Amino acid sequence: MLNQLGVAYRRQDKVRLALNYHQEVLDIISKIEKQKIDIKVIHSVAINSIGNIYLALKQYERALDKFKESLAIQEQLEDLRGIAINHQNIGFAHKNIGNLDIALDNFQKSLKYNELNKDKLGKLICHNSIANVLIIKGKYKIAYRYIIEVVSLAEKIGNRYYLSEVYNTLGWVFLKLKKYKKSKYYLGKSLKISVENDISSSLIICYQHLSELNKKKKTINRH
Repeated sequence: MLNQLGVAYRRQDKVRLALNYHQEVLDIISKIEKQKIDIKVIHSVAINSIGNIYLALKQYERALDKFKESLAIQEQLEDLRGIAINHQNIGFAHKNIGNLDIALDNFQKSLKYNELNKDKLGKLICHNSIANVLIIKGKYKIAYRYIIEVVSLAEKIGNRYYLSEVYNTLGWVFLKLKKYKKSKYYLGKSLKISVENDISSSLIICYQHLSELNKKKKTINRH
C-alpha cells in the first residue's frame, strides 16, 4: 500500500511525498529478519521507485545505481516483469545521459522480457521508448513503425498516462516526417489528456513538440 501511494504521488510529480512513502517501506523491511519472496519483491519495487524519483529529479547516475540494485534482486527472484521494468528504467536513464545505443539495448531487453511475460502494457511502454530514441537518432520511419504498432493497444488498455505519451510520440514522429496536420492532431489529443489528468511531465513534452511544430509551420508560411 505504501509503495502504491508512492507511485501515485510520483505520477503527480509530488516527489517529496512519494520518496517519503517508499523510504517508509524500506524502514519497515529493514526490521524484518527472515525475508520471504513477497517481501523481497516489495523491497525491489521500493528501490526501483526511488530510482524513478531520481529520474524525475534528473539525477541519472543515482537513478542507475538504484535500478541496478533492484535488477539484481529481480534476477535472483527470476521475476520477468521486474527484470523488464528495470531494463526499461535503465534505458531511460541512459537516454537522458545521452548514451542512446545503451538505452536502445536496454529497451530491447525490456521488450523481450515483456513479450516472454505476455505483458501488453510493458510492450506498449517499450515500443514508445524505442520510438523516442529512434526519433532522436533521426530514424523516423523505423520509429513510426514502432509507435504505430501500439496506438490501438494504448487506446484499448486506456491508461491515461501512457496514452498521452503514445500520442505525444506519434505526434512528434509525424512532425519529423513533415506530416504537420497529423502531428497537430495527435499532439492535441495528448495535450487534452495531460491537462484533464494533471500529467505535468507529459504536458511539458507536448508543449515542446507543439512549439517545434509552430516554428515549422511559420517557416513554411514565410516561403
